[in-house]
Amino acid sequence: MRSTVLALGTSPAGSNDWSDMGYLKRRTLALAAVAAASSVLLASCAGDGEGDAGTADGAGGRSVTVNVGGLLYGPYDSVIPSLMQEEGLFEAAGEELGLDITANYQFFPTGAQVIQGMTGGTLDIGDMGTTPLVGLVSQGQDVVPLHVSTGKLRFLVVVRKGSEFRNMDDLRGKRIGLTVGTDQEAFLDNIAKYHLGESSAKDTFTLVNLQTPTQAASMPEGVDAAVTVSTAYLTAHEDLGTEALVNSYGTTEAYYSGSEGDGAGLTLEGATDSSYHPEAFLAHRGFWVMGAEMFADDPDVATAWMVAQQRALSQVNDMAAEEAASRLSDVLELDDEQGAAVLEDDLLRSRGFIWTTRGDALSLHLATLDKVEAGQIDEPLDWQQTVDLFTRAAAASEAAFDATGGAATSDDFTNDAEDLRGLPSWQSGEWPAPAE
Repeated sequence: MRSTVLALGTSPAGSNDWSDMGYLKRRTLALAAVAAASSVLLASCAGDGEGDAGTADGAGGRSVTVNVGGLLYGPYDSVIPSLMQEEGLFEAAGEELGLDITANYQFFPTGAQVIQGMTGGTLDIGDMGTTPLVGLVSQGQDVVPLHVSTGKLRFLVVVRKGSEFRNMDDLRGKRIGLTVGTDQEAFLDNIAKYHLGESSAKDTFTLVNLQTPTQAASMPEGVDAAVTVSTAYLTAHEDLGTEALVNSYGTTEAYYSGSEGDGAGLTLEGATDSSYHPEAFLAHRGFWVMGAEMFADDPDVATAWMVAQQRALSQVNDMAAEEAASRLSDVLELDDEQGAAVLEDDLLRSRGFIWTTRGDALSLHLATLDKVEAGQIDEPLDWQQTVDLFTRAAAASEAAFDATGGAATSDDFTNDAEDLRGLPSWQSGEWPAPAE
């Protein structure tokens, strides 16, 4: 079919107030109400633009202002920066390195606002998925991936309660809502490719551009189905009856009925053929990324950030999932049971460390190959380019690894796990090239 992308909705705002997250549940109506505030808020929190590279040493150390842009929907990339902000972990890690850090935090519903901040110089550190990072790199933007922020978020294809559409073949040619240019589209591309045997989502469905996963989960008028994530789906299922068909883990959800059978937990045809196996249709990763200018001026800021992130992760993973999930209640309006289920899915829960591995680099390399095949970018990153990208922060990562007492062993990097991993970035000389 002819490639088609339609648009619905308006651009939502960012927020730096963790107590004011009610608009997430109020969905599409509230998005329009807060849209105009986004650029104003971003500018007001960011001060004079690019973060202060540092002033002369004073009593508190070298002064550095760092503007941070986070995302709301990933469980660990919601919980960890909120804990860092609450307990001043970034600032404390900076003091250990002779830095007097002032951190300004903002949090956004989608990666688009983070990208805008990074490219516009109003953010110094930003959280983004693989797809936005590929977009930045392919456009020649100079950014430095620091470490993994989240992973294995459950992406879902959903339909309305009582829908006649029960599987992906039913949805061929239908209108599917998602945020174009994000990992939502990458997931649907891989469903089209590996499960349906098509070239891309655009050539299989009519894509309707929505603004956030929450808007998608609410199934707005004008779509037959949507792509969302578990953090948004759980409340939509409870409040609106939204039903899920399939997920990015390569299995069916409860409303599914197709050639594999009926109900949840069935392996979808094509899931084990994916380049991302054992992660099926999407090796989802989020990355915290630093602007190249700040990184070049003072890589110790990157080290302090990673020390704080790893310490926060260790605190969260020492909690029972239900206890950690209570921190999600104000952010995502999930109850503790729902939040615990989301947290248990997260890559950082099972790994216990933030450090970038060969598998994380491979996930991005494979994503660029897929995007060339889908006609979304002109050239992929070859393996050496990918290695070079992910090893720019290798020395800072190793310094943070050492400062946190290791926080992982060699076995943690290389054991047989249900995710793509491998040796960390500071051992990239031992990364084998993938078979092409």
